[in-house]
Parts: sequence; C-alpha cells; structure tokens
Amino acid sequence: AHSNAKLMCGYDCKAMVQEQLDLPKDRLINALYGDEERFGMTTVRCVLAFHHSTRTFDGVRVYAPPFGYVVEIEPGAVLYHTGDTCLSAEMELIGRIYRPDILCVAISRVAMVHGCVMTPREAAFAAHYTGAKLAIPGHYPPEQEAQLLEAFATHMRTLAPQCTVLEQRGRTIVYEPARAAYEA
Repeated sequence: AHSNAKLMCGYDCKAMVQEQLDLPKDRLINALYGDEERFGMTTVRCVLAFHHSTRTFDGVRVYAPPFGYVVEIEPGAVLYHTGDTCLSAEMELIGRIYRPDILCVAISRVAMVHGCVMTPREAAFAAHYTGAKLAIPGHYPPEQEAQLLEAFATHMRTLAPQCTVLEQRGRTIVYEPARAAYEA
C-alpha cells in the first residue's frame, strides 16, 4: 500500500485487495490467461496454472482462474513462477515459447493440512520441461524442509542436471544472464 507497485491479477484477487486496502484503481490490473503488460523494460505474462482460486462475495462463493507468471525482467533474463499448480504439459510449451532462465516451483504442500500441488519429483520434471538454468523451490512446510529439498535435489540431478537449485531462504539472488560482445 505504501509503494507504487501494480498488481496484475484475476477479478477475485483484485476484489479482495480492494476490500482490504485503499489502493488507487490504476495500481490494480485485471487479467486473464495470455494477458501481457509492460512495466518499463519488464514484461509480465499471465499463464495457465491448475488449481483454484476462490472468494466469497455477499455470501456467494466465486471461483476464478489462478495464474502462473512469466516475467521477462529485462531482455535475456526470464523468470517463470508456476504459481500454485500441479505439473502439466503446458510447462513444456511455456519452456519452448518463453525459454525461462529461472523457475520458481512448488515442491510439496504448503502445510500438512493442505493438498499437495507437486511432489519433489514432479517439480524436477517441471524444471526439465522448461529448460530453466536455475530453480527456486518453495511451497513446502518448514518442518519438512530438509527432506523435501534433498528429494528435490536428488530428482534434479537425474531429470534436470542443467539446472542449479537455489534453496537458501531469505537471501538475495543476483542473476546475470550471459552476455556476448566483440573484443575491443
């Protein structure tokens, strides 16, 4: 609420944010799958995610499409955040079209009381499908962190050996895409 950041999301999320925060309308962008917005040199695309997004409006439960996001941070640096989703063949298509360098992917359920969106093995397949160079695992209960990260790393060695796993929380990541130039 105290920045100039914009939120690109579905109608249900937009309505929830409007209920809880007093944000100017120009900071909330209503989106659907396939939508694309440019923010300076950064391009954000909404892509398919398989899950559900629900919100209750005046006692009526409303379901809306959840999103993943492909973010071209700058030319040559593309991040794919899968969102809360299960493994799907769409990830291979996203990899072929957008060629993400960085993959943010769920590797378990967020808490023991919730369902599981992807297992560590399925998340490694997502890394394989997208061809990402870096994977940032998330969406797992802290009490199972060590065993889930180890399982993910094991599957990554077999399914996506080209991909480096960044698994330390709370650290800033600096990604510098490879650059080519003529020698002076």
